[in-house]
Amino acid sequence: MHRFYRFITTKLILSESFYLLGMIFVRLSRKLKKQFSSSEKEFVTITNFMGDISMRVDRNSYMGGSIFWNGFHHASELIFLNKYLKADMTFVDIGANQGEFTLFAAKKIKNGYVHAFEPTPFQLGLLEHNLILNKFENVSIHKFGLFDKNCTMDVFTSDNPESDGAVNEGLSSLFKAGGRNIVEATIELKVFDELYFDVLDRLDVVKIDIEGAELFALKGMMKSIDKFRPLILMEINEIAMQEAGYTKEDLLSFLLPFEYKFYKIYRGKPIKLSSLEEVVFGNFIFTTEELS
Repeated sequence: MHRFYRFITTKLILSESFYLLGMIFVRLSRKLKKQFSSSEKEFVTITNFMGDISMRVDRNSYMGGSIFWNGFHHASELIFLNKYLKADMTFVDIGANQGEFTLFAAKKIKNGYVHAFEPTPFQLGLLEHNLILNKFENVSIHKFGLFDKNCTMDVFTSDNPESDGAVNEGLSSLFKAGGRNIVEATIELKVFDELYFDVLDRLDVVKIDIEGAELFALKGMMKSIDKFRPLILMEINEIAMQEAGYTKEDLLSFLLPFEYKFYKIYRGKPIKLSSLEEVVFGNFIFTTEELS
């Protein structure tokens, strides 16, 4: 049953014309997920993630369960990338987690390259396993995080369940606050520009979701951003930013000298924004291009 829902929702939603019909199947699959979910971890390997990608997930977790039942966790973002990515691009995934974006990009960028950064042990283990499953040769996994200085820091997480009873495995943060009060690991952090500025020939897309540490990582790749002006797909979480000691205004002020415009994503389509008021929570696109 889950395989059927995953196949149907992926096909319908990626077709765009049948997006709403696909969302009906998503809602049905979410009801089934809630009915069959357990608080215990249950790892399974699916073979038709976004078509024909294999992926090991915890079917009872928040993100893994979405992938298991729906075929994805980030539908709109993958629809956008499905059209935007070209075969020779370089894609950087900061906060790769179990590999939803990394694996999808690796499939699309057949002649390019994917750099995936994931320092937390649990997510890193899944990411490495999923890369082996698919035998992608155009991906490098980097077992450290990105920051504006070289250092080590504790990562905090939460075991509080979401509304469907599943624990969200995507909450790892460098900043202890709220429900994030469990030390998950001590990780190594490095500066992107020191490692890759003189190495990369191109940098086309940066996806970044690191629960409040986004500004610090971007500061560590300032020279590369100035040189390549990549499209940045970034999660904006005002609460996480406040916990990290800055605001969304600080983040946008950092990007302003690079002439970035910002877009929300609606059903996979970029919608240009003119006001910071519309940037509150979710994944947003920052780019020097005019998108339509």
